[in-house]
Amino acid sequence: QQKSPKDAVLNLLLGYQAERAGELPTALTHFDAAYAANPAFLQAVRKMSAIEIRQGNYDAADARVSKLEAQIEQSFPSLFLRARLEYERPNGDLEKAKKALALVLKLPAGSVRQSDRALTLELTAKIARREGKVDEAIDALSKAARLDNRNAELLSLLGELYFEKNEYDRALAQIRQLEKDGKTSPELLVLKADCFYRMSQPKKSLSIITEAKAKYPKAASIRLYEGDLLTETRSYDLAEAAYLKAIELQPLEVSTQLKLAKLLMAQSKIEEAKTLLESKIKANPNDSDLLIGYAQMRKQLGDIGGGEADYVPAKTHYEKALKLNASSVVARLELVDVLVQLKDSKRAKVELSKV
Repeated sequence: QQKSPKDAVLNLLLGYQAERAGELPTALTHFDAAYAANPAFLQAVRKMSAIEIRQGNYDAADARVSKLEAQIEQSFPSLFLRARLEYERPNGDLEKAKKALALVLKLPAGSVRQSDRALTLELTAKIARREGKVDEAIDALSKAARLDNRNAELLSLLGELYFEKNEYDRALAQIRQLEKDGKTSPELLVLKADCFYRMSQPKKSLSIITEAKAKYPKAASIRLYEGDLLTETRSYDLAEAAYLKAIELQPLEVSTQLKLAKLLMAQSKIEEAKTLLESKIKANPNDSDLLIGYAQMRKQLGDIGGGEADYVPAKTHYEKALKLNASSVVARLELVDVLVQLKDSKRAKVELSKV
């Protein structure tokens, strides 16, 4: 029976909905059905490619990206996904990735969104960093920050590279130039505060955050970093209040929930921490970051004496997380450690071979 255009649209929408909920196999099914009903829906192929990469199904991703290349060769989706695939998969062709990213940056300005150009520069930087070319990585990220100054991951990576080289003055010069050019944002102020903290100026860091709260009262990222600062100074009650405010402002942000759980653990409020994350997992069972955070907590408890009672749930949650996002090397290595603790050396070797 021939599928109607309505079937294609409905399945595309259901695919987006399932992806947002973290139900990736369901999302793949709907995107596949959308494309089958209407081969003009190449955004469905784009989405399937990204999901396959995320899940570590690199051969399937390659087939889908090749389909995009055959139909829209010189486009952001086909070029960027090819680069991402080569970067993510083991022994990927980084030269091919770099060539694809360079071609994206040569596309007409009107054909690529600024945020997508920023993503392209960010991936260019990650490849340069992997190759040990830190200055090239910083240059690419600096350009990306001018295109998307609200991208917290991008700014965090830029700061990380500066901090690795102890180039705090250079980092501050970059931040001040962005501010001068009107590119300020809550995320940029967090990076500025972090820079001063790493320069052993915690009071200056806190004053920047205080000013930032007044300027951006609804920015969860500022409250989150305030919680981090207060945790470092062992001001646990104030830190907890900052994290709770961040959660109030951005209820679905997983990183805040994980930091609050770590704070509770630091105060030996173990059951509260477990209850917090277990309730969030119940509400969001397919969030890989949440699953990894919970697994790490149970692994930590296992390491300090909980033993098998904690290692088993840690193993379960690592495994589920890696099915959703196969690219987390840290999670896979931690799973290997848990398997060793559970005396499953055969399985540990298998997982280690995937790193």
